[in-house]
This record gives sequence, structure tokens and C-alpha cells, in this order.
Amino acid sequence: MSKIRLLLGIITAVTALLISIPPIQGAENQLASSVTTLAGTITRQFGVTEATVAAVDGDNIYLNVGKKQYIKAGTLYEIIAEGRPFNDPAKRNKLGLLESHVADIKIIAVRNGYAIGQMVNQLPDITPIPIKAGQKAIEKAQKFSIAVVQFEYLNSKDIITPRVAQELMINELINTGRFVVVESATTNKVVNQLLATNTPAAATTPPGPDTIGTVQFTRNLGKMVGVDYIMYGQLTDLPGFMELQCRVHDAQTGTGIAAGSIQIIPPVVQPPRMD
Repeated sequence: MSKIRLLLGIITAVTALLISIPPIQGAENQLASSVTTLAGTITRQFGVTEATVAAVDGDNIYLNVGKKQYIKAGTLYEIIAEGRPFNDPAKRNKLGLLESHVADIKIIAVRNGYAIGQMVNQLPDITPIPIKAGQKAIEKAQKFSIAVVQFEYLNSKDIITPRVAQELMINELINTGRFVVVESATTNKVVNQLLATNTPAAATTPPGPDTIGTVQFTRNLGKMVGVDYIMYGQLTDLPGFMELQCRVHDAQTGTGIAAGSIQIIPPVVQPPRMD
């Protein structure tokens, strides 16, 4: 009987101690903020949405962005001429500058620090506003379709954090306004199908289960869910921090076209007060 009372006493003491320990605050917020930062890094590698006309030479229009800003040939921009300012009629504060459409241009060449475009869809019966240096160039609305594969935790059996990271990344990509993202349930279902199906990795290799991240897997997944790009992510515990790496592959070629990583430092947990 005395042993039972002793055991109950130990259990009660341990329970009281556990209750007195505050939950780890900020861990979820740190993961969320890190995913937000990483999503921004990835998004910028799909090109900038606004540039400036740097020079005009004949049919060529030079923009002040280039390879360093991930500008790609074929991208369409609208050239805007800014006019006088205008105000909010109720609050009387300045809202911006009046804008006039000048022309649409298509990027034909990209250099390290600049890009060259030429006009497209110019109507011959309309007297155009001349293109001048200093005018804004706004990327024409373009959205990319993408599927985010559930992230892998390379050196942990934790299955919750990769799922949370996947959902956070999906939300952040949607919030950028530049991506149409497949639902995680659909992506996960197709991934499981590919992993269970015998598919040839290449013409020179025998059929076998597909492997996440390979060229063939990326192309198969992209075709089955109907997207332009596939995102993969990996979590790794390292001394003092957790690293999150993401890379985006072209679903047509299977090759990587964008990547980024970020270190997530765990929050400092204060020891419980034993008052």
C-alpha cells in the first residue's frame, strides 16, 4: 500500500511540474516567417514585376533589369507614362500619378544588368506616346501553375513539421499572386501513386519504383497534376538550427530552375519558475 502511495505521489509531482512548464512559444511563428521569407526568395527568381526604361535605341527598348533579376526572354511588359498626381476625394491625400498606356513590349534578349525588348501589338492607326527613359515597365499579368510536394525531414522521424511546412508554403505562394497551386491532398495522392507504380526511369534502365526528385518523377508528376513547375523541400536538423531548403523544377524538362534555403533558429526557452 505504501508503494502505491509513493507511486501516486511521484506521478502527482511530475504532473504538477509538467503543467508548470510553459509551452514553447514562437516555434510555429518562426517556421511560418521562415517559409514566408523563402517563398519570397523563390518568387523573385521568376522575374520582377516592375522595371524602368533605361534607354531607347530604334526598335530596341532597354530595361534596367536583367539576368541578376531572373528576367527571361519572352516576358511581356506594359510601358506606362506617368502624369500629374491625383488625390483621394474624401481624404484629400495623394494616391499616386495618372498613368497612360504607351506600348507593350516583349523581351527578346537578356544581359546581366539589363534586358532588351521590342514593341508588340502596336496599332498602326493610333498615334503612340513615345517611349522614353524613366517610364515604368509593368510585367503583364502572368501566373505559373505549381505543385508543392510534401517536404522531407532528412534526419528526423517527425512527420508533422514537413506537412505544416508544405501547407505554409502553399499559402505563401498563393499570397504572392503569381502562382496557381494544386491542393496538397491532390499532390500527395499522385505522389503516392507514382511511388507505388513501376515506371521506367530512363530508356536505358529497367522499370522500377519512381523516386521523388528525379527528372522522370518530376515530369510524371507535372503531367498528372497538370502544372508548369514542381517544388521540393527538405528539412535538416543541424547544430543550433534547422535548415529548410526548397528547389523548383520545370515540369516539362525535370530540371531545376529556382532554389533557396533558410536557417531556422529555435526560440530560447526560459526555465520554469519554481515558486
